[in-house]
This record gives sequence, structure tokens and C-alpha cells, in this order.
Amino acid sequence: MSPAILLAVSALVLSILFTPVLRAVAVRRRWVDQPDNHRKIHTQSCPRLGGVPVLLAFAGSFGVALLFDTGGALPATSLAARLLPAMLLVFVTGMADDFLGLTPKQKLVGQFTAAALACVAGVRITTIGSVAIDPVFGSLLTAVWLVACSNAFNLIDGLDGLAGGLALLASISVIIAGIVYNDYSLVLLGAPLAGALLGFLPFNSYPASVFLGDCGSLWLGFLLGCCTVMWSQNAAQGVAIAAPVIALSIPLLDTTLAILRRFLRGQPISVADRNHMHHRMLRRGFSQRRVVMQFYVYGGIAAAVALIVSVVDHTRGMAMIAFFGVSACVLIGRLNYEEFRHAAQWLRLDRLRSGVKFGLCIRTCQDSLWSASSAEECWQAVRNACREMGFGEIALKIGGRSFRDGADPLRARRWTVNVPLSDSDYVRLACPQELVSEQAPIAALADMLRQTLVAKTTELRTNSDRPARPSPKVRRAAATDATAALDSIPEFRAPRAC
Repeated sequence: MSPAILLAVSALVLSILFTPVLRAVAVRRRWVDQPDNHRKIHTQSCPRLGGVPVLLAFAGSFGVALLFDTGGALPATSLAARLLPAMLLVFVTGMADDFLGLTPKQKLVGQFTAAALACVAGVRITTIGSVAIDPVFGSLLTAVWLVACSNAFNLIDGLDGLAGGLALLASISVIIAGIVYNDYSLVLLGAPLAGALLGFLPFNSYPASVFLGDCGSLWLGFLLGCCTVMWSQNAAQGVAIAAPVIALSIPLLDTTLAILRRFLRGQPISVADRNHMHHRMLRRGFSQRRVVMQFYVYGGIAAAVALIVSVVDHTRGMAMIAFFGVSACVLIGRLNYEEFRHAAQWLRLDRLRSGVKFGLCIRTCQDSLWSASSAEECWQAVRNACREMGFGEIALKIGGRSFRDGADPLRARRWTVNVPLSDSDYVRLACPQELVSEQAPIAALADMLRQTLVAKTTELRTNSDRPARPSPKVRRAAATDATAALDSIPEFRAPRAC
């Protein structure tokens, strides 16, 4: 029997034996995950130490294989031994989070320390394609990748069998990549992992009787991250460097979407929610089993594309990557994330141009108001800016003088912005229907007019006999407030001097 098959079979048998035993221990000790009717969608308490039998089966398979290895045919044993401290640290970090509830910073410290140990053990990105990179930069890039993979599998572990099944598909792709590249160490790391997961999945599939827990999901992501680093270092062509990323693309995509969603909403990235990809599919009416099976199909396609990219030439590889990217965009579009729809609206070219136009109008109006020496000049500055922005009717009362321009014949199709300057002075703007969606620039204009014209109103009332500018102190204070109001909106943020 070949060492790879022996490792896989040993891990499979050990996983089948260990999982029910440790499940019973966890139930007896009350080491279970309770449903919370919010993010955790399971209905009954369930043991959360499934990562323990998977790790024991993975490690124990090497011990079993060594008993039958008389010719020294296990070159991966030394690599697995060197990686053992890093794997144990990630596993302990996840275990501590399962029992104690670590903060995100504490978990990151443990993960980055484990990544540093992996780099010391020899798992390090040294080349990108055929280009050698600086060792320090390579170590940093490796650490970021390993931490990203760990958290990706941790975040996607939200349905029974989802993370474990995706990890199994990724480990199979790692084995095939090792065979393709004739990297026996890669094969002998992927084989026991696949065997351990294959024995664990029957207990973890819906309805699950045991969960992976953070200890299992973090460890799986970390080990697969190490395997894909080794995979990438076998890639001779530049395009093949994308293969390991594609192999783990489903968990990584879910994590990326979660970060972007929370960033766009202004929420902390570490705050959990129920808007992951699998949660969105559940809301569309699919059952848990069907959602998991669909993700298995996506994961299988990703593994197949990754292997094809590894062996084809540059042109075909780029075509496969483009196909996969378009497919991922279609999948994201079907999930109907409101955050990305609104972001896309703001990134459209016409919105960008209107934002630049309105921002310039507001700043030009502000400069003209500061240089104005009479109510008429203030009126001209306000009228010119508001006309260019598209307001249908403009009215200004300042320093006892009243001005008005334009008339809106469709009064039923507009709304009015009133900006009080004092008890009797004001600015009134009639907004036509086509400007209703431009609420941010209108609010910025209103705030600028209030900040600037309040100082100008006081000046015109107290110095009616001669034109004068406000005092430097008043001008600086009002300009600071108005600029701060404009800078709070991204479209109108002024560039800072370096």
C-alpha cells in the first residue's frame, strides 16, 4: 500500500472512531453550543469540539503510517513535525475562543504567531511565478495569507457540513496538485486531511450531531493555507499563482464580502451578522441541505478551475480565470446585497461627475461670499451657484434686502430647502424633481450657506454705511465649520497637502 493511501485510510478510520467518543464526552461535560435564535440557526444544543477528532485523526495517521513504513517513504513526516507547533497554536487559539470567548485582537495575535512559526518551519512564499521576492516581504505575505485562510473557514462555518465539505474538496485539489507537480510532500499532507474530513462529515452533515467549532475551522483554514503556499511555490507560470487562491475562493469570497459589507455600513469588521452568502441563500427559501450542496458544487468547480489553471498555458489560464471571475460576479449579483447596489450607484460616472460639479459650485460660492461687500454681491454668488446646480427657484433675504429669481411652474413636483440665517433672514431654494436624489450635496450647500451667511448678515447689519469684510477671527471660524461640513462628504473632500 502506498504511503498516501495508508495515511488517508488511517485518518478515515481514526476519525470515525474518535468522533463519537469525543462527542459523547462533550455532551457529558456540557461542552455544547446553544442556539441563540439570531446568528446560530441550529435548534438544539450541539457539541462544538469536532475539530479535536479531526486533528487527532490527522496526527494519528502519521503514527500509524510510521509503523508500516520500513523504507523511509514518508518525506512529509518531517514537514508535518515542523508544522506541528504552528498547528497546535492555531488549534489552542480556537479552543480558547470556544470556551473563553477571545477578543478579535487576541485571536489575531495567536494566528499571526502561528503564521510566524509556519514561516520558520519552511512554509514561506519565496517566489511569485518565476520572480523571487524579498524574504521579509515573503514572510509577511505568507502570514497575511495564512491568517486570511484561517478566518475564511471560520466565518463560513455557519451551516452543518459546509466548512468541512469545502475543506475536503480543497484538500482533494491539493492532493491532485501535488501529483501534477510531483510534490510528494504536498500529497502526503493532503491525504490524511482528506481522510480525516471524510470520516468526520457524516457526523457533521445536516442535521449535525457535532460541530467543528472555532478550534476545527481555524485549524483547517490554517493547514489548507500552508498547503496552498506550497502549491504556489511549484507554479512556474505567473498565471498559475492564482490557482491556490481559486481553490479556496468560496470561503475567501465570503470573507471579503463580509468585510466590504460591514465597511460600507460603518460597522466593526469583527461584528458577526446573518448576511453571509449561505444566510442569503437560506432567505431565498432554500433548505440547509440544498444550500450546502450548492456550495459543494461551487467548491468543486473552484477546485477544478484551480487545477486546470495549474497545467494550461498562460492564455488559457487567463481565460479560465476570467470565466471564474464572471461566474463569481453573477453569484454575488444573485445574492442581492443592498450595500453593493448602493455603492455601485455612487460609483457610476454620472454621479461622480455631478458630485465634482456640485462640490466645485459650493466651494466657488463660498469664496465669492467671503469676498462680497454688499447684499447684492451675496445674492449674485448664491444665485449663480444655485442656478448651476439646477434649483428651480431661489430666494434670499439678508441685511434687510430681499431677492428672488426664477419660478417653478411645477410646484407639486418639488420640495423646498429653507435655511434660516436669523429671525428675519433666510435662504429658500426650490428643488426640482431631478435633484431629489442629490440629498448629500444639497445638505452640504445648505450648511455652507448657513455658516457663511450668518457671519455676513452680522457684518452687513453692523456696517451698513461702508462695505467691509468680517474680522479674520470670524472668517476663520466660519470657514473651518463650513469646510468641515463639506469634508464630511467624500465627493467634496478637499485634497490635503503632503
